[in-house]
Amino acid sequence: MRKSSYNKRIIIFFFLYVFSCTQEKHNEAENANSYNFHVNYLKDFFVCDTILLNIPNFVELNHVKSACILYDQRLLLAETKSSQLFLFDSTGNFISTLGMKGQGPEEFFRPWHIAANRQHIVIGDFHNRRISVFDSDLNFLQSFQVSHMIHDLILTEGDTLIIHDHETARLLNKESIYVYSVKGELKCKLGGPFELGYKLRHIPFRPQGPLLTKLGKFLFEMDYPDYKIKKYALNECKFLKILSHKPSGWKSLLDFNYQKLKPPKVVDQATLKKLDTFFNDFFQYSMVQWIASVEPGYLVYNVQTDKKVQFIVFSNSGSFITDNLVPAPGSYDYKSDTFLAIKPHGFGLIRKKVDPFGYTVEMKVITFRKLRLPD
Repeated sequence: MRKSSYNKRIIIFFFLYVFSCTQEKHNEAENANSYNFHVNYLKDFFVCDTILLNIPNFVELNHVKSACILYDQRLLLAETKSSQLFLFDSTGNFISTLGMKGQGPEEFFRPWHIAANRQHIVIGDFHNRRISVFDSDLNFLQSFQVSHMIHDLILTEGDTLIIHDHETARLLNKESIYVYSVKGELKCKLGGPFELGYKLRHIPFRPQGPLLTKLGKFLFEMDYPDYKIKKYALNECKFLKILSHKPSGWKSLLDFNYQKLKPPKVVDQATLKKLDTFFNDFFQYSMVQWIASVEPGYLVYNVQTDKKVQFIVFSNSGSFITDNLVPAPGSYDYKSDTFLAIKPHGFGLIRKKVDPFGYTVEMKVITFRKLRLPD
């Protein structure tokens, strides 16, 4: 009897051992799939190209907020201070200027976003709350007003225009995605609400770029500051699911005690000092700046504080790839360099040199549009 009991114990122990080994190997395989790129630097992870812009003396490029690589590889930049667009060829030679500050046809007031397909180029005029439509040669076709703000634009090959308004959605807890035809007919509304963003609505978030991108038939919206990516089916105009990943090594706004900030009754030196301390602490927490898509079907989003920048990569199915990507040492200067999403896909580093008067005298656009796949 004792021998039989002893044999049973041996058999149970054997199966437990085999199961634990199998589970360990499965976990190792899962981790290998999640971290199948063993590099840390952007230049090793992405195929990159550098365009050195030849900037004429009369061109000001001090406040570039949006960039778009057109289908013939020309580069179109939106400059918000002068409210103009600047067109360069694929080698960086200046071609022409488009628009001026104003409210008339072919005039802009802070053009923040550009989108393009093979037939049309669309400009989001932020302060005029207007969409201006041009043909592929930048001949003006039409414009139409919108009732919401314009924080991003996507233009599909089928001439469907998607406008993102994350700020109003966060402040009023409402829809954030508006789907139009290129002629201005509203088709449907999607997106929102931003749960944590609404709670933090009294704190001024200022992402550097778009929080919406497109991969195939799907839209991906960054629900900042919650590290949630919402996936939508564009053709059916419906929400599908939430993807989520909190970057490692960061202080998240999810952990921030936003209740510390209360509207002061009296503004005195003590209150100002308290507010200064509060915001210094606040900006040590990670901020999502933009989300973009890169070939051949990956999502990249950028988080940063005032002293640190990092990139997180997902597959097109939402599988987590890596969150440890950073610029190589010495390759990024916080004072002169800006990372931003570049349409229709990819992102870039804009590096500029300024003269003693603060004017840009040289600019490089380093683009990251394709992932280096492992052999």
